[in-house]
Amino acid sequence: MKPVAPPSICLRGVHLLNIIRFASITFLILAAVAGIAQSMIKPPFHREWTYWAGPGLEVLSIRGETIFFKSYSTVGAVDIANGRTRWTRQLTGYVEGAAMNADHAFAIARNDNSSRLWKINLSDGSLSFFKTIATAGAEVAVSENRVLVLERGTLMCFDPTTGNDLWSTVLYKGDEERTVLTCLVADGEKAYVGIAEDAFYCLDSASGKVLWSEPGKYGM
Repeated sequence: MKPVAPPSICLRGVHLLNIIRFASITFLILAAVAGIAQSMIKPPFHREWTYWAGPGLEVLSIRGETIFFKSYSTVGAVDIANGRTRWTRQLTGYVEGAAMNADHAFAIARNDNSSRLWKINLSDGSLSFFKTIATAGAEVAVSENRVLVLERGTLMCFDPTTGNDLWSTVLYKGDEERTVLTCLVADGEKAYVGIAEDAFYCLDSASGKVLWSEPGKYGM
């Protein structure tokens, strides 16, 4: 008698037996790759260097061989190869936020009743005053040709070279005595703003026009 092939199920013209075989081969390939990856990262690990940047450390960006960071009252740059300081700048007040374009970092430092926006050259850390922000709480985001500052519920736009005001859009008017939780992100020609207990907004970065908004209790 001729041997009988094992039964298989046809699923839209494809044999389930072939699918199982393909899945088994795929699993073996993935397992082999995972084994290689595990062998590359298994301990022991060796610490190359340690850098103390102070409390409130946040890495802003890693570009080439340089780590850019902000801490409680400092903005700085560290050599990634050896952990040595390239430059640091001490600002007056608490650094609430910082953002970078190709050549500069813009950092907001909060004082008791207002905030100052500083412009820092990324190559040597040279510092220059940029703007005074009326309130003590603000956020900053940067694109190549715009600096965006969110002050409570108002989004403002400045020229990064001259500091001139380009536009201002009021998104939310709340109680002046109440803390407003916000977030700001710039992405090319659009800016995104979240305001807690209000809405999430998308704006045209060139004009400040609201393109769309999504109401909600948690706009963030």
